[in-house]
Amino acid sequence: MLPEEQISATLSRSWKWIIALAVILIVGGTLAILMPFISSLVITTWVGITFLVAGGAQVIQAFSAQGWKGTGMHMLCGALYIIGGLVLIFDPLAGMIALSLIVVATLLASGVLRMYAAWQLRPEDGWGWIMAGGALAVAAGLVIWANFPGASVWLLGLIAGISFIGEGWALLFIGIAARKLAKGAEAAGA
Repeated sequence: MLPEEQISATLSRSWKWIIALAVILIVGGTLAILMPFISSLVITTWVGITFLVAGGAQVIQAFSAQGWKGTGMHMLCGALYIIGGLVLIFDPLAGMIALSLIVVATLLASGVLRMYAAWQLRPEDGWGWIMAGGALAVAAGLVIWANFPGASVWLLGLIAGISFIGEGWALLFIGIAARKLAKGAEAAGA
């Protein structure tokens, strides 16, 4: 069986699960958008827990690699992760502000870089779309920055909600296509 046929067979067998996951993502994303503060709080806490675990693992690894030149620096990095994780967990509002600043900086920097790249691509087809995407990223970054720090209590939840909904719709269409494959295979086998 060719890889494409294996993928089609797997998708056609699991279309119900794909559609179920799609619905969960769409509902979860909608809830995240409707309750942006709570979802931002959950995201900040989750990132804090991740930092805490990563920092702990890094410190443990540094202790196990004694004699290595980078042990001290490795421990310091692990300690910084732990401190950052604790701040995000125990002061989530400050964490939301910090994470939102990272989002704003990323939007502004990536938008400017995309606009520059688009300018370099002129007059190739599609350069205008890249320019528009970059301009949109810059505009989003400026709008969020203009509403700072108040935007930090809803920004992360809104971004997560939009992402979940987009992923959910994509999976829904994949699930529907997989269902058609399954129905076509049933009809061919009958």
